[in-house]
Amino acid sequence: MRSMTGYGHAETSTTAFDLTVEIKTFNSRHFDFKSRLGRELSAFEADFKAEVQTDLRRGRVELYLDVRPKTTDQYELNMPVVENYRILAEQASTMGIPGGLEIADLLAVPGLVMPRTESLVSDEMRDALLEAVRAVVKDVVTERESEGAALCSDLELRIGLLKGYVTELEKLADGIRAHFEAKLSERLSELADQVAVDESRFNQEVLYYIEKADISEELARLKSHLSRFEECLHAGDGLPVGKKLD
Repeated sequence: MRSMTGYGHAETSTTAFDLTVEIKTFNSRHFDFKSRLGRELSAFEADFKAEVQTDLRRGRVELYLDVRPKTTDQYELNMPVVENYRILAEQASTMGIPGGLEIADLLAVPGLVMPRTESLVSDEMRDALLEAVRAVVKDVVTERESEGAALCSDLELRIGLLKGYVTELEKLADGIRAHFEAKLSERLSELADQVAVDESRFNQEVLYYIEKADISEELARLKSHLSRFEECLHAGDGLPVGKKLD
């Protein structure tokens, strides 16, 4: 039995990158996968989701990846933008506008400097990230199982209490007939001077109240539910049991 809440964190390195992977899981009725990836890594999202879902089949899962290249050529110029600004500067000059285009001006333009996509999107990067995600998922599963074991122990304690209550109720149910006979006899004694007691009618009234107060079916159903609950707790097949327990 596993809890739905868990956390895992890992950091690793390759010859070209430093990587950080973080996974958080929360309660949710279904599998709900959310990831925070840079634009360059979005191509790998389906691979990450499949890897995570192998072991985390229910709950909300949030995946965070941070990739830090070690190379010194992480960025490049957006050449179409550079060329466009050069043409605009020449046009301004022909119109008699003083001044010229400086490198500092270009570097201040949004989107002119961009990361090298090919420096991130590679088989080496995907394999390294998948290995790191796999390791973090194992940590999350371990934490969820640990918390699940604590929840299981608590539920077992409560099931034991309920079983004890059922046993007490069964004992009390055995005295229902005597209870109603005593109550009706007491009431009839108070009215003895006013009405005649019909023994047959008296027994019919006792049976009527016994039938109304009969809880044997409810107790049998409750015992069945408690037994089934315990079976689900200890199924041992690794499948989610939350819906069955509900």
